[in-house]
Amino acid sequence: MTSMRFAAADVDVLQQNVAGAFDRLIALIKRTADDERTKVRTRLIELFDLFDPADPEVIAGRATWRNALY
Repeated sequence: MTSMRFAAADVDVLQQNVAGAFDRLIALIKRTADDERTKVRTRLIELFDLFDPADPEVIAGRATWRNALY
């Protein structure tokens, strides 16, 4: 199931829907736990690393991710 969501996030990125990809994975982080959550978190970080850290979508995605953790 996670691999399908990763693929969907990849398609979002390819379609230049970067925020959508981040949101998709952040929503998945909220619904997972333990090793599964770690896999999703790792994938999200990989997507963040594809872009300039100063990119507004990356900044917003990281903020959304931080808020999802609390």
